[in-house]
Amino acid sequence: FFFFFFFFFKQKTAYEIMPSLVGSEMCIRDRYLCPRLIRKKLRIDAAKLLPKLPDASELKPFPTFEALKYVGHKAKIAGISVDPEGTYLASGDAQGKVIVWHAYTGKIVREYSLDAAVHDLQWNSNRNIQLIGVATEGDNVIFINPCLSPFERSKATDVLLSKYSAASRETEPEEMENEEDEPKKKKAQPKATWHYYSDEDTDYTLKNWRLSVKLAVIPQKLVWHSKGDYFATVASHTQTAKQVLVHCLSKSKSLAILGKFKGVVEAVEFHPTEPSFFVATRTSVLLYNLQKQSLIKKFLSGSKWISSLSIHPKGDNFIVGTYDNKVIWFDRDMGAKPYKSLKYSDKAIKNVQFHRKYPLFASASSDGSVYVFHGMVYDDLLQNALIVPLKLLQGKKVAEEAGIVNCIFHPKQPWIFSIGVDNEIRLWS
Repeated sequence: FFFFFFFFFKQKTAYEIMPSLVGSEMCIRDRYLCPRLIRKKLRIDAAKLLPKLPDASELKPFPTFEALKYVGHKAKIAGISVDPEGTYLASGDAQGKVIVWHAYTGKIVREYSLDAAVHDLQWNSNRNIQLIGVATEGDNVIFINPCLSPFERSKATDVLLSKYSAASRETEPEEMENEEDEPKKKKAQPKATWHYYSDEDTDYTLKNWRLSVKLAVIPQKLVWHSKGDYFATVASHTQTAKQVLVHCLSKSKSLAILGKFKGVVEAVEFHPTEPSFFVATRTSVLLYNLQKQSLIKKFLSGSKWISSLSIHPKGDNFIVGTYDNKVIWFDRDMGAKPYKSLKYSDKAIKNVQFHRKYPLFASASSDGSVYVFHGMVYDDLLQNALIVPLKLLQGKKVAEEAGIVNCIFHPKQPWIFSIGVDNEIRLWS
């Protein structure tokens, strides 16, 4: 066998044998004469693909270090708020304790004990009104006049509330007459019950309580309008029409603008200059017209669960924080989809906040950190917003999923306040 195999290949050359094995003589010639192509490999520096951003040192001022601690709460802090002048800081906890601090020194100025746990509290955004709205577990929104300096502002607030109380009493007899004229008509249940405390209610006036709004649902969040006459409440644990109510302080009336809305509302915000209202559901943000009570636009976040919402002072941009570790920036002029989606944290984003004066925004994460960004919105409509990461403010590291619960900016200074699971408030300056 070996002899036959050797003799067979001995008689023929390789050129004669290969066509029968490969297929044809043309195939061999094509393979032999085909030149080898040299493919040039593109070598691209990854650093050159990144956009050119300004240095963080050129974008000062912004908070960089922990300057002060506010220690006084023994339970979980539910909310914090700074007065429009930036002098006082109010906070409330799960035991119903409300503390008013001096923001610059950390000294306790006022202290109140409520009958129910505090879910949220917000200072009235009007500088001429000294009023704190507190959303509690007992279906009530309690308004407190802390009677702080300047005392002329505190007296003016009491005079203003007394006028509102007198106006609300005048409308009650008219409503009773209409009910007698139409006895067959079914009476609609009021959205809220307003009660002003007079000088005779010494048990409440000595506590500086001025007004109580009784709701049919438990309020989880409270938001003021920039002018201080309107405020909104959110009840996240219900899907009725009363889960979002807009209240008018001067008229002592409440209105459910969503009607028969199906879904869970997570956060709401008033537009700073227009009669518009932002409603954040779990997956989208709805923009309503308050005058017509109609839906204007729907923004799709692309996330599974929205946690918080903040509107830029100019009103054309807003950001949302999500439980799937994202901060999403929307531009109203760019359509319903996000302009930028930022994912830099390993845990959920609990709260986002824009600064009223400086081009800054921040987010509070469950990993115990506060992320500060530079967010410049230009007047030129052809130029997109500039987003630059500035500083990571590392608070107390925790193993749980709570971390930093909330963060808010100082209204006049580039400072930020944060609260965490350690029942302490920190000022970053």
